[in-house]
Amino acid sequence: MIERLNNRIITEKIEMQVKKVTLDDTNSTYCCASELRSEWTEPLPESREWFRANLGKRMEGYHLLDGEKVVGHIYYAASENALIPYEIEPNVACVYCTEMLREYMHKGYGKMLFDYAKGELEKQGFKGVMVHASDFKEWMHY
Repeated sequence: MIERLNNRIITEKIEMQVKKVTLDDTNSTYCCASELRSEWTEPLPESREWFRANLGKRMEGYHLLDGEKVVGHIYYAASENALIPYEIEPNVACVYCTEMLREYMHKGYGKMLFDYAKGELEKQGFKGVMVHASDFKEWMHY
């Protein structure tokens, strides 16, 4: 059984919560780094510092929490502030990064996180959401 209550997602065993990322949360950004090889985690402190410096300017986001633990995220910016110079109209949310820890995949949490973020973006007046896609063969399994 899955029940949604505002930003909380309640299953039979786990209560998940979606939270907008604030400066206090930037030490827990990029939760996926905990599952990556060490050469990918080396630049993590600098990445988190960049995130902190650009939060509210070129970066926004939501975290999916299992208790206090960040288990998923979605990071984005308004098209007019996006890092990549997309040819797109203003006030479109450009999604940079989405991730879910492996043990939380294939349980509907990613869809719930995205649906929640989409609803919040709509409330903020965004015209739509653009998600970057790739035809790079080596990345297609993702």
